Amino acid sequence: MKDVAVITVAFNKRAVLNICIKELLKSNGKVNFDIFVIDNGSTEDILSLKRKHHINCLRLKKNYYVSKAFNLGFEHFKIANNYSYTLIMGSDVLVAKDLIFKLATTLKKNPQIAVTG
Repeated sequence: MKDVAVITVAFNKRAVLNICIKELLKSNGKVNFDIFVIDNGSTEDILSLKRKHHINCLRLKKNYYVSKAFNLGFEHFKIANNYSYTLIMGSDVLVAKDLIFKLATTLKKNPQIAVTG
């Protein structure tokens, strides 16, 4: 089982999402993580980021709004079965380069914690 699934829902704003992904990919290598982008019916070419950054993408044919889009992504990629932890984030968020490591470490050391942020 891998450590962390980072999942986000995007509706257009490809340039902003591209910066978000670049920052995530700068994260240190102490944690094994994968990035999943749910394209929530965008008119922009969000899927081109899949090839550019070697990430996982799911294109939805229409906009299901954020909650349902996240749920469809979880089901499609079988996140719960393959990852110890999940980082749910907005597609316009810039993260500190050690955020994923700090969150995963906190959760590993404190199994009574269900949610952190």
